[in-house]
Amino acid sequence: GRGDIARMRDDYDRAEDLYAQATDLYQQIGDRLGQAHILKGRGDIARMRDDYDRAEDLYAQATHLYQQIGNRLGQANTLDGRGDIARMRDDYDRAEDLYAQATHLYQQIGNRLGQANTLKGRGDIARMRDDYDRAEDLYAQATHLYQQIGDRLGQANVWLGLARLAERQGDVVTAVGRYDQAETGYRAIGLDYWADHCAERKRTLE
Repeated sequence: GRGDIARMRDDYDRAEDLYAQATDLYQQIGDRLGQAHILKGRGDIARMRDDYDRAEDLYAQATHLYQQIGNRLGQANTLDGRGDIARMRDDYDRAEDLYAQATHLYQQIGNRLGQANTLKGRGDIARMRDDYDRAEDLYAQATHLYQQIGDRLGQANVWLGLARLAERQGDVVTAVGRYDQAETGYRAIGLDYWADHCAERKRTLE
């Protein structure tokens, strides 16, 4: 609703106010699904503000409500958000567990985009842990899904992950090739900031 629009415009104070009003209304009429959606939206705002404690609390409340009413998509989305927070905090065990739960739910309901995103997140974690074979495998699974659904952003993100993985392994030739693919992918969808980042990494390595 209006809170979502304000959030997308980065007007977080306005969004939080609108979400709070909606929460009161949903509570009055006993609409748990509405309540859960609002809690998830407020969690997104807190995460964007780097207020991870608040975000985790709101996501946890939303997850609980989604579980109560059997909404697996909502549950998966909040688990994914909580995985992001754990990863940002370098709590890789917790992040992997949350992403794995989300992947399983996305798989159950046939949501390939959610599945691909969580597999990519798990690939990032494996990379950060220097578990190169696992990272490659998870990235490959994510790539397969992104290609199936034609998600160019997801594909570019995987190429970036693979470039960083190759760079971490000291494989400069592969890293340069992957950065080149990622740059082309980002440029094609108008994400010049990330395309420029990849171009800069290539220049540094070449």
